[in-house]
Amino acid sequence: MKKIKYFPVAGMVFSCFFSLYCQSYSWQKTHAKVLPGGNLEWNPEPFVYAPGSSVRYIDYESGDDNNSGTDPSSPWKHHPWDPAATGKAYACTGIHTYVFKRGVIYRGILQVKESGAPNDPIKLTSDPAWGSGEAMFFGSRRITGGWTKADSSSAPKIPNPGKVWYIDLPSTMPATKMVAEIRNDSIIRIPLARSPNWKISDSLDPMHEWWRWTGTVNGGTAAGYRIDTVHLVQPDPDYWTNGYVWSEYNGVMGTLWGEKIISYDPATHSIKTGMNFGGAGARYYIENLPQLLDTTSEYFFDKNGPFPGRLYIRLSGDRDPNTTIIEVAEKSTLISLWSKNNIEISGLSFAFTTYDQYHWTTVDASLIAPVISVNENCYQVKISHCKFNYVNAGIALRNAPDPAYACHDICICDNEMNHIDDQAITCGSQSHDYLVNISILRNKITDNGGRQLCRWYSSVPAISGKLISGEVAGNVIDFSYGSGIYMFWGKDDGDTTRTVPFIRGMVHHNRVDRTMLAVNDYGGIESWQGGPAYYFNNYSSRARGLTYSGPEALYNPWAFPFYFDGAFKTYCFNNIAIGPGNNLTDKTKRYRAAYQQVLGF
Repeated sequence: MKKIKYFPVAGMVFSCFFSLYCQSYSWQKTHAKVLPGGNLEWNPEPFVYAPGSSVRYIDYESGDDNNSGTDPSSPWKHHPWDPAATGKAYACTGIHTYVFKRGVIYRGILQVKESGAPNDPIKLTSDPAWGSGEAMFFGSRRITGGWTKADSSSAPKIPNPGKVWYIDLPSTMPATKMVAEIRNDSIIRIPLARSPNWKISDSLDPMHEWWRWTGTVNGGTAAGYRIDTVHLVQPDPDYWTNGYVWSEYNGVMGTLWGEKIISYDPATHSIKTGMNFGGAGARYYIENLPQLLDTTSEYFFDKNGPFPGRLYIRLSGDRDPNTTIIEVAEKSTLISLWSKNNIEISGLSFAFTTYDQYHWTTVDASLIAPVISVNENCYQVKISHCKFNYVNAGIALRNAPDPAYACHDICICDNEMNHIDDQAITCGSQSHDYLVNISILRNKITDNGGRQLCRWYSSVPAISGKLISGEVAGNVIDFSYGSGIYMFWGKDDGDTTRTVPFIRGMVHHNRVDRTMLAVNDYGGIESWQGGPAYYFNNYSSRARGLTYSGPEALYNPWAFPFYFDGAFKTYCFNNIAIGPGNNLTDKTKRYRAAYQQVLGF
């Protein structure tokens, strides 16, 4: 009888131990809501306002840098890390929680000057009880008036100039690629003037309404000419010169890419660029010329023309822009960290940044211009519960060349990112230096890569990383012009001389859908190189990868839900893969393999 009395106690002890053991690792959690049919749903952890022992308040609209900053009734205008800060705000140092008022737009930039301490981080956040709406950071200038109706002399080359309005901005303004209208609390992006005046009519083929090349001279990536005998028929040899052409590349790993037009030959119906992309049947459009501002919902910014700094606009319905709010992006990175630690950024909303410099390597945070830039020897950094809307790039982690100063122990989680021109989350650089203990969890990304700034064979990923150890889980990605998730583990391909121990990768419970919309020969979820790396319980659907020219068109569509490029020690199990269609006659809407494996590299 005595033994019987002890068995329940022993069972309880064992049960408690087993339960604690089973939940001791992050990869044992789903990080997403698992639906009965196997699909996954975004399931972020809720935002919790948790200030430290010392709090400072910032109200960009009504604050004063000479206020105390210690009470919501006496806030500063600027954060101490803003170069524009003065007075008591500028003089503030130490570990504090900085609270940005909700419903207010902060229009400065922050260069992190200090680190927090273990278990006592410096926090940038918002308090739901102070203000209403979002605590916003905008990289733009707001225009609420000052527009003048144009005529033929003030708007040369623009069709129907009497329907166009203009305003003169500083000539030092960058050639902005982001202009938006704020109307009834909604954001309406205004496209840069272009031809054709396309819209997305097919969510699986956003390039459906673009023009097509009828031929090329000197194909591949050599300098050459692209020909369109149907649309490039203007007699003026300067008509297309200095415009910008976005075109499909007709080769393997072909990617939507933009180039400046060097010259135009009316006799051959051809344009010339520094490199040649496309091929007969490949699709393209041209933008950023005044004569292309020929309809409503377009703008043109005259950076180097007869009126440098002049912004021209036509709103929907040919409305007067003096009656609405226009945001014109002029900044790129809004918060930058260099060799700092114990920093938390949460509960903030970022919008409207612009950039136009290329980065030659896909996973290269040193050249990407993100909203939040984390650089060299940063650790114990957490970026969570933030929103990113209509920005060039979201978050980038750049490692140090010296492994002794590597970035490590960084968490990017529970963020929402919409309409990212380049890449949403990028972790790594073009060197052999990989990051350690990086967590990318429960982020939601929609519309990534439509104006990507990488090379012509980039994978244009929404989430990318070069990691020695890390976890990528619970992320939901929809509508990416390139890959959804694109990871290197341990070291680059071709690196045959180094041994990298203790590689550990966990990629699980991610959902990616409508990926590879303007790229081929990559995967919705892609992995490179070493391991062990574990890919399990992921849902990858409708990776497209179309190519409309060259011999590769025979194999359309050439993208895969899961692609393992030169990968080894990669373990894949319990994943769901769904093709873009099951049409026996239309090769653009058929299944390919669920898994693609390439040996080598």
